Amino acid sequence: MSIREEWAKYANQALEQAQSKERITHLSHENRGLEVLPTIHLGHVAHDMEKKGKQSERGEINRERQEYNQAVIDLQAYRRQKEAHVKKMKEKEKQFSFSTDIEKTYIQKAASLLNQKAISLDDISKRQEELRKMSDRHDPIERHFHVQQQQFLNVSNYYDRVRDLRREIKQNEEKVDELKGSLNPFKLKENNMMKRRHLDKISDLESNRFK
Repeated sequence: MSIREEWAKYANQALEQAQSKERITHLSHENRGLEVLPTIHLGHVAHDMEKKGKQSERGEINRERQEYNQAVIDLQAYRRQKEAHVKKMKEKEKQFSFSTDIEKTYIQKAASLLNQKAISLDDISKRQEELRKMSDRHDPIERHFHVQQQQFLNVSNYYDRVRDLRREIKQNEEKVDELKGSLNPFKLKENNMMKRRHLDKISDLESNRFK
């Protein structure tokens, strides 16, 4: 262990006992990766000269190093600002980036439109005329399709109605058959009325089926 290292060790122990957060190191600025230069010790002779307003050789060295160190500090601050600015710009690029396939397609279409010639009123009029002619050609086909579709719906509704009537006729016929098997001789008039009512209903349903 060198004298500088041993001295730094004891000095730090004393600082720790004094509950101070400050620490010193025996390493040089170069070994610590610092870009600033260390100042030199003035000594009592140079210190007295500087105190009296006279410039000393050692004092001049320290002033030059202080000026250099200030330039290094300013450069480091500029680097930090530049890095922060670059990071901020990258974050903005991510926010406005078009990463999905759909978004890329929209951008490509927009770019192709921008590369096309300017659209005039004549171009718009021509396009409207083309669309009108296309509509005229397709209208008869569409009308024929709608007529056929309506006819199909009418036939379908008719068969649904016939099916419902047949089902209701069958239900009434079954009720008439039930009455035949369970006629009460003491209620002949009532039985005949019920039978007649169901037969009339069957007759009405049969006539409606063929309308």
